[in-house]
Amino acid sequence: MSIDVNQNISKLIEILKIEDKHSADIRSQFEKIFTEGYGIDINNLKEDDKEWIAIAKRHADEGIYIRKDSPFLIGAGTSQILFRLDDSTVAKSQYSHRNRNFSHYRISEGYEPGRMQTESILKQLGLNVPYHVYLHNASDSSKDALGDTKYTFQILDNDHERALFILTEDLTENGKFIVKEFEKNAIRTLDNRKQLAEEYKMFFDLLYGMRFQKENRNNQKYEITANNHLMRSTDYSEAINHLFLLKINPNTNKGELVAEDTNHLDIYLNSNFIL
Repeated sequence: MSIDVNQNISKLIEILKIEDKHSADIRSQFEKIFTEGYGIDINNLKEDDKEWIAIAKRHADEGIYIRKDSPFLIGAGTSQILFRLDDSTVAKSQYSHRNRNFSHYRISEGYEPGRMQTESILKQLGLNVPYHVYLHNASDSSKDALGDTKYTFQILDNDHERALFILTEDLTENGKFIVKEFEKNAIRTLDNRKQLAEEYKMFFDLLYGMRFQKENRNNQKYEITANNHLMRSTDYSEAINHLFLLKINPNTNKGELVAEDTNHLDIYLNSNFIL
């Protein structure tokens, strides 16, 4: 699948500008939370508190805020939100888990580096991985940046920087398919449930076998780590489970396993591997 990157970046910037107009009050709330997080009592300021207040203000100002009831949102998970950009393309981003009760999501740090390498290895292993375009929030002086002064995006061509947004295909294909997290209960009524269960077990066992094993490290071509801050760094089962989505065709009552959410794990070549 190909994505009209320029057109969809323009659409994304348009959405962010609209959301920005609804974020003035929430920025001051986040600034207050950050200030309190640094242990500053605004009613009893000390000599060096001004510097920390400035840092808190900068953190609050640098965030991108999206209303939880925004008409542009089409989904929100445990760590990501999803926007529709056109009939075939969506944008997703990771949000901060601080202050869950606020009326806005706060986008700030973006995705951990390493998404491209993980995605490439998953494809080599035979998994169905959707097409992704990774966008970095660049300075407007970047020669290949797209956007304006406030929202300027650059397409990442390396794995060393964080992506703030990811453009990807709409797996529902504008409502034709049902997409949900993969779980055993979700496939029980599908005509190809046996095939899906076998396929899932095969890939789960393959990925789970990549976890660090000191006694077998020289024989492992790839290694895997769980990287999402919601999980323990050694909780491979949960990270692998979060990787998979189920794409269901309601007309045929059959499903397809998709390795969509690579945010939860890193896969890399093992430097100790001996051929």
